[in-house]
Amino acid sequence: MGTMVMYKLWCALTGEWSVPECVGTPPPPCAAFSFNKIDQHRVLLFGGRQCYGRVNDVHILNMDTWEWSGAKYPIGDLWPSPRSFHSAVCLRDPNSGSTRCQKLLVLWGMDLQADPINDIWLLDVDQMKWTQLPCAAGSQRVWHSTVAYYPSEHEASVLTFGGSPVNVFQHSNVRLSEVVKMEFGVKSLYRICAAFIIANIDLFRPSLVQLPPRVLTYINKLI
Repeated sequence: MGTMVMYKLWCALTGEWSVPECVGTPPPPCAAFSFNKIDQHRVLLFGGRQCYGRVNDVHILNMDTWEWSGAKYPIGDLWPSPRSFHSAVCLRDPNSGSTRCQKLLVLWGMDLQADPINDIWLLDVDQMKWTQLPCAAGSQRVWHSTVAYYPSEHEASVLTFGGSPVNVFQHSNVRLSEVVKMEFGVKSLYRICAAFIIANIDLFRPSLVQLPPRVLTYINKLI
């Protein structure tokens, strides 16, 4: 937090820091936001806490020109409420064959009253349109971490770990250690069959030795 906008860039090849000269309309000074790479040229900043409170702004930075987009306003009436200390992860469409980000998944966070928010949102990056996703009651959290991976060609899995289910400024010793998993796309027949075997492992255990070595190794890692 502060009154000065400054960006620093670290080069993994040289191990050196630099300060790019940005143009356009940058976001105000901000903390506890999410900042995700959405393609080879752009990163997207969402939410965070600014000097006057938490926000739900979307800003995009072009890393080729170092130009900020200014606040972008998504289409439609649905829009996440202002928040900070949320997590966000970029997802590609498992069925598109593309490796670039097409969706931004925003999970939970802290609201204007510093209480955890129990909702999950998906932003269509191309259309700039938000969709609210189903969310289990009592799953709210702040200060958590989230990653995405792709178990197969047409699947995306999202794992969230840790965080706190309460106002961390009032209850600093309350922490979560569970992992929450979300799945998108369509599972392969291979993974569907493997999941069925694992769910009924006592029934299939005597026959496991008949499986191909690769399949057997996969099953053994999961049971």
